[in-house]
Amino acid sequence: MSIEACQAFLNYIYGNIQQDEFLTHRLALLRAGEKYDISDLKKACNESLLEDIDTKGF
Repeated sequence: MSIEACQAFLNYIYGNIQQDEFLTHRLALLRAGEKYDISDLKKACNESLLEDIDTKGF
């Protein structure tokens, strides 16, 4: 995990992550959510990724 992604993870944990930061690092955040079993983080990342898939028509 990059330093920036780690900072985004900490920002998420402390409740002050910005939307653009979340979108930039959501794959790393998903991995962190899986590793540390953080259900709401996993759900948020999955939903965000699915929205992109639906929006782009894959």
